[in-house]
Amino acid sequence: MLRKVRLWISKKAAGDMDLDIAGNKTVSEAELHNTMASILLADILKERRSERRWKLFRRFMIASFFIGGAVLYAMFYTSTLGIKVNIFERFKEREPELAVVRISGTIGELVTADTLIPAIRSAFEAKTTKAVVLQINSPGGAPGDAERIGSFVREMRLSSEIPIHAVIEGIGASAAYLIAMETDSIYAGRYSLVGSIGAVLSAWEAHQLLDRIGVQQRTFSSGELKSMLNPFAPPNEEGNAKAQSLVDEMGEMFREDLMLARAKKLTSGIDYGTGEVWNGVVAQEIGLVDEIGTIESIQSKYGLEKLRVYRPFRPYSFMRMMAEWAQDMGMALPWIAEGYSYELR
Repeated sequence: MLRKVRLWISKKAAGDMDLDIAGNKTVSEAELHNTMASILLADILKERRSERRWKLFRRFMIASFFIGGAVLYAMFYTSTLGIKVNIFERFKEREPELAVVRISGTIGELVTADTLIPAIRSAFEAKTTKAVVLQINSPGGAPGDAERIGSFVREMRLSSEIPIHAVIEGIGASAAYLIAMETDSIYAGRYSLVGSIGAVLSAWEAHQLLDRIGVQQRTFSSGELKSMLNPFAPPNEEGNAKAQSLVDEMGEMFREDLMLARAKKLTSGIDYGTGEVWNGVVAQEIGLVDEIGTIESIQSKYGLEKLRVYRPFRPYSFMRMMAEWAQDMGMALPWIAEGYSYELR
């Protein structure tokens, strides 16, 4: 600041200052103060502008960091769902792929029709898909979800030119096999477990425990069989007979669907409705499986080196996690559970 004032005084002394009585050039005190104020204001404005530029640059860098991270996360997340994001895709030739949809865990719990059907649809609609594979490792589960998934698989198989196969890894039983038999062909590993054609209806009995602690439940129903599987009441023969009749009917429906889907491949004289499972080799011999192989076998069949996994989309939230935790707790405690359900296992 002092240097600037001296520089200004030297410039004024060069020719634009007033003369005193002796003829010397002078600078008035007011003019000096005004000059110093002007220089100070200019410095403040300059510092403010510099500080503002730095703030804008810092905000830009922070925003770029978070936006870049969000973009990378979105690309990673969409890739886990089987959605490929590549802005340069249009400039290069796209390679054919084997589309893989995984069915892992209990159907109706870990795998539902609402989450799996969109994944199968995305696999068929992808332009790079040459074949679709259902990679199955499931003991079965809810027949309602399995029926919806199987019907959609059959619809896509009949309406699309893209083949669809099932590969059983580990276990493909009951409701999981109900889905697999709707594909063009079924592959299974030699050490896999296949079958369990049938239905299961289960209910808890907690009335003896309640009797010991002196607790009773009063139930009013509109019919004799309305509460036949009430865990708080002792079972009766009529209710047991009705429950067994339901299970037999569901098991027979499953067996008929099997005969309809694979009639030409099944071996005569085999009772497929016993609920038992077979290893992959025996399952092939009796017609439940077409070929012994793995997902690599299908890759070799179509000459595909590249595969893409289409995972079921299942949004998570804190409230949903707490609700599922509460539901699991309720299922673990039979004395607070209500109703009943049957499964294909």
